[in-house]
Amino acid sequence: MEELFTNIYRPLSPFGGVTANWKDSRFVIIGAPLEFTVSWFRGQKNAPNSIRLSAYNIEWSCISSGKILQDNIPLYDIGNISPFLPFNKFLDEVGKKVSIIIHSNKLPILLGGEHTVTLPAVQYVKPDALVLFDAHLDLRDELNGFRIGHGTWLRRLLESQHLDVLAVGTRAFSQEEISFARVKNIFFIPPFEKNIEKLKDWLKRYRKIYLSIDLDVFDPAYTPEVGNPEPFGISPREFLSLLMFIPFNRVCGFDIVEAAPTEEKETTTTILAAKIVLELISNFIY
Repeated sequence: MEELFTNIYRPLSPFGGVTANWKDSRFVIIGAPLEFTVSWFRGQKNAPNSIRLSAYNIEWSCISSGKILQDNIPLYDIGNISPFLPFNKFLDEVGKKVSIIIHSNKLPILLGGEHTVTLPAVQYVKPDALVLFDAHLDLRDELNGFRIGHGTWLRRLLESQHLDVLAVGTRAFSQEEISFARVKNIFFIPPFEKNIEKLKDWLKRYRKIYLSIDLDVFDPAYTPEVGNPEPFGISPREFLSLLMFIPFNRVCGFDIVEAAPTEEKETTTTILAAKIVLELISNFIY
């Protein structure tokens, strides 16, 4: 268990001020403040602590589940992986920490950081399916000289292991990415899709599902502080409507990535990110 707390920086205050300990926890937050392969706006390293701060000042009542979370929910915040680690070592630490959380029968909640952090998390979780909320496909073979990065991580993942991918809200991609997506039979639900019940039909097949939420899936009107904003995204209300089709009893972990606040402070984007974390947690509690 000592390995869980190596190369970790404890936050000044945990997510929303929760006080549960490791032993009694069911949900475990870990920050991954990676900002290395960024290609546009920076600030991803500030996101985990900004999301934590944002959780303090919002109500913990959840629309999607109808539940009101208390400050004594079994949620433990480990802290942040050290941002001073070399790139490959940082990714390795993400995978190791997530693996320990999973093998302790707890649910990992990863706060990015750039989207690259999802790669080691999913590699260690080994789900059957990945539900990706993202404006982009992240399937480039290389981007700005990086073969492992925020725009290539999903390609590297699909080259290393088999899993099915559902991309929700995706609307910005290259021809190279579309060609690769067709080979891998990636299933799409684009913005403004009316027949979202197909999400429920698709998810029926899987026993173990991982959720990855890139905040640029939302229209920039709702999340202006992200690494790569893209117009014509979904709204928070549309996101909540999609949650009703997700079988949370088969979700094995989730992450929320690509907030890019210029400082460690609350922003429109990190407030929404914190609320999404709470909404998702509430759907696991019966």
